[in-house]
Amino acid sequence: DETDHEWRSLDGPFVSVWVSGVPFASENVMTAPEAKFGDGYLDVAIIKDCPRSALAGLMFQMKDGSYVKSPYVEYFKVKALRIEPGMRVGSTTKGGIIDSDGEVIARGDGSHTGDEIEHLMAYGPPIQLTVDQGLATIFSPR
Repeated sequence: DETDHEWRSLDGPFVSVWVSGVPFASENVMTAPEAKFGDGYLDVAIIKDCPRSALAGLMFQMKDGSYVKSPYVEYFKVKALRIEPGMRVGSTTKGGIIDSDGEVIARGDGSHTGDEIEHLMAYGPPIQLTVDQGLATIFSPR
């Protein structure tokens, strides 16, 4: 319920948005250096539009998570998150696309081609994530 929380709004363009509950996205990519498993928060790292040379440096810094200190990166913790596709950079008619691991999960207005019109996610909706701390218990060997 939006009335119970303070929402913050950030407008793009963004190169990438990482949402994670653990520090590492893979063996050698630390996307959320301050993430703690089970703390009840999602860590969000947003890479803003930047020169390609700066982006290359940020990708290298993802090994140790130091990229989050860049002026091109916004990093914060949230209990809930809503992501809406905006317009594509340089276009006033084509909407953006939100994907997760390469799979399109939401599309902005005008981003479709004729054969995608009937697709379930052809126009959105916004993606909303929330955290329910302690909702599951995981047992594993030490």
